[in-house]
Formats: sequence, structure tokens, C-alpha cells
Amino acid sequence: MKTSRNEPCPCGSGKKYKKCCIGKEENTPKPKAPAPPPIERKDLIDLSNGVVDLIEQRRWEEAERLCERLRREYPDEIDADDRLCMLYKARKEWSKALQHAEAALHQAEARPDYFDQELIDDLREDVDYIREQISSPQQPSR
Repeated sequence: MKTSRNEPCPCGSGKKYKKCCIGKEENTPKPKAPAPPPIERKDLIDLSNGVVDLIEQRRWEEAERLCERLRREYPDEIDADDRLCMLYKARKEWSKALQHAEAALHQAEARPDYFDQELIDDLREDVDYIREQISSPQQPSR
């Protein structure tokens, strides 16, 4: 709500607004709108989603190459390990999947200010699921 010129100044000085702070707000920098994500972030998302698409298409080697590109271009992100985990789970290579799931989890846990708790919990569940797959006897195919 806007203060009228003749009302007491909201700063608490006891003066009328027109004699105190009326022009100061105009000179105060306005809060900036949140910046759009940097273009690199969009590239990361596109690359990461590209791996998912390749896994769904069962194009394993291409997915693996794209994961290595993710690792090279975005070494501080968990996407390479997370997507490699996804790839190896799809191929039922549980030991390799576990290696990458644990790596993604450790990286996320090391940076709780960057990765939210929900993601960390999801990564823990994934690690537990893969460990169960490794420890449970394999069911024969029907």
C-alpha cells in the first residue's frame, strides 16, 4: 500500500512523508527479477534427458558415450553418475549400477545446500533397491 504525502513517514521519524523519505524509494534499486537459468543449465538438462531417451530406446552404447560427455562437461553435477546408474539398472548390471548410484548419493550428500533433501532421499532409496537386487537370489525367467 502506498503512503500518502501528508501521512507520517513510515520510517518512524515523526515527519510527514513528503518532508522525509518521499524521494528515497525512487532512488532505491528495485529487487531484480530472478535470472533465468544460465544457458549451460539448459544444455545440461537437454544432455541428461538425451541419455534417458537413449536408454528407453535401448541404445546402450550411445547412452554410455553421452554419460561420459556429461561427466566431462558437467563434473560438478550428479547427472553422469545418475544416468549411468539408470543405464546399468536397465541392463540389469546391478554392481555397476550400485557403483554409480553410490557416487551420485555421496556427491549430493556432500552438497546439501545445492541438492535438496528429497533428491538425496530418492538417491538413498535407489541405492537400497540396487543392494536388494544384488543380495536377492535371481528368479529364473519364465
